Amino acid sequence: MRISFDIDDQSDSPPRRPTSTPPKRRPKTPSPSVQPAHLTPWSQSPSSSTSHAAQLKAFTAAVKLASKQDPYAGKARALRDAAWAAFEESHAAVHSRVTPAALETPVLVESASFDKEKYKTRGVEKDKLIQSLTQKNDRIMALLEQSLEKWRLESEKEANDAKEAREAEELEIRVAQDQKEKEAKDREAKKQEAQKQEAQKQEAQKQEAVMRERAAQVQKEQQEKEKKEREEASAAAALKLAQSQPVSGIQPSVIETTSQPQITTTVAPPVSKVPPGVIASEKAWDTAATYLDLIQSIKSTIKPKATSGPTANANRLARMKITQAIGQITSSREKIRDVALRVHAILNTAKSESPDVTYRYLLDCAAKAFVTQADKEVSVHRIKAIPMAQVAMMLCENHSELLAILLGRLMKRCPVVVPMYHKRLENESLDDFNKRRRLKHDREDEWEKEEIYNERMGGMIGFYAAMTQTTTNSAFYEIDFGWLWLSRILNMNPRTITPQLLLRFLQMAGHRLLAVYKGQARKLFRYIYQSYIPKMLKVEVPTTVQLQLFFEDDDNFVKTGEMPLMAGAGLED
Repeated sequence: MRISFDIDDQSDSPPRRPTSTPPKRRPKTPSPSVQPAHLTPWSQSPSSSTSHAAQLKAFTAAVKLASKQDPYAGKARALRDAAWAAFEESHAAVHSRVTPAALETPVLVESASFDKEKYKTRGVEKDKLIQSLTQKNDRIMALLEQSLEKWRLESEKEANDAKEAREAEELEIRVAQDQKEKEAKDREAKKQEAQKQEAQKQEAQKQEAVMRERAAQVQKEQQEKEKKEREEASAAAALKLAQSQPVSGIQPSVIETTSQPQITTTVAPPVSKVPPGVIASEKAWDTAATYLDLIQSIKSTIKPKATSGPTANANRLARMKITQAIGQITSSREKIRDVALRVHAILNTAKSESPDVTYRYLLDCAAKAFVTQADKEVSVHRIKAIPMAQVAMMLCENHSELLAILLGRLMKRCPVVVPMYHKRLENESLDDFNKRRRLKHDREDEWEKEEIYNERMGGMIGFYAAMTQTTTNSAFYEIDFGWLWLSRILNMNPRTITPQLLLRFLQMAGHRLLAVYKGQARKLFRYIYQSYIPKMLKVEVPTTVQLQLFFEDDDNFVKTGEMPLMAGAGLED
């Protein structure tokens, strides 16, 4: 603020007072005579201005007027007061922008009020005040920032909570929708499954009806054939009897002839069809040769076509399905029926599409799968032979060609099914001899031990015995073939494997043999126990003793005259 005064020494009017309010306390006006020597006049200060000089001049004039005793003393005092007030106001305005140079500016006031230390003290106080205000301002700003940050976090939390609530609600809605869709799909799946089961049931009933009709027809044809054979046999016997009896009253005439040299002919013994190195009856070998030739024909002619043509992939897939299904056979009646229907459907499809190649190839695959399962599992778990035989005979009843292929595969893998034994030829290596006997290599690439070999062969004989004791509607392959096998093997001298074969066969089919052949079966069992077991003890002891103990069990033949069913032979419902 800048204040100017109009001072006129000749004017009688009092001077005009400044607009600003004078300070409450006014210091004493110093006399010019007491001015400190070290102070310089105001006008000599480098920081003084024209207004300051004018004010100082007015102040000096006022002092001079005050020193005179004139009627204008009161007016001078008033002028002095106004000048002093203006000076202080100007001084305050100047020192609000205090500089180091301004601190050195001398004034015509008391030394204690305007010295340099006072200005320094005011500067320090000002700095402290500024510092205090700055600290307060920083604290206020910090509190404000904290409040803003807290408000921001709370806002974000509220927004996140609202978002999570919306997402949870949407998730519940989706879960409810998914649950409804799943329930609808489950209902639809159950409905389709029920329809499928009903269709399968109807198809099974239809198949059973067809099988019963076919069985009745086959049985009727068999009865007619047997009747015809009996009639032909009776006629042949009557004719032979008539020719053997001489006619009464007629004596044969003796014809005299000249002596002629008598010609003697040597009849050569019949040539055996059994190959060298094989011990078997000719009839058994003839039957086996037919089955083995069939397997060789399928391997050489049908298999290459089925595995290399345009249907190779489809045939491979069908073979895998058949093998997988046969590997899932259990003692459950439902599972037996399910596996039989699955394999039957695959074979029926192949028969309708390619009866000469694909159908016969898949029949061979099914037969091979049965024999492989018997080789691996029945030797360890004898009871598994029964459900496997059930499925095999159900399929053979609907696919007549399967039986011959199955027997061929079985005789190739297990020669004692023929039955036949092997003997080592001259100059024949041990490897070749073991290959003919169908021995396997173990993990160390050595030939398996005789005990393991005998167990495997016994397992496959158990499967064959289960086949013969399984009753079918058409009765095309039943216990008659088991009786034939047993009589043929008893007509040969025993080998080390013989006790194992007889034990497995009688455990599986002995009960059925006794039920069908009754007295003849008892005679045969008595012969085995009394005559054949002593022969076998000379060649193999441990398994022969097991066979002997089998006959001597509390509920078995020696003590009861009966042959019980093998434990666990029944099927599960």
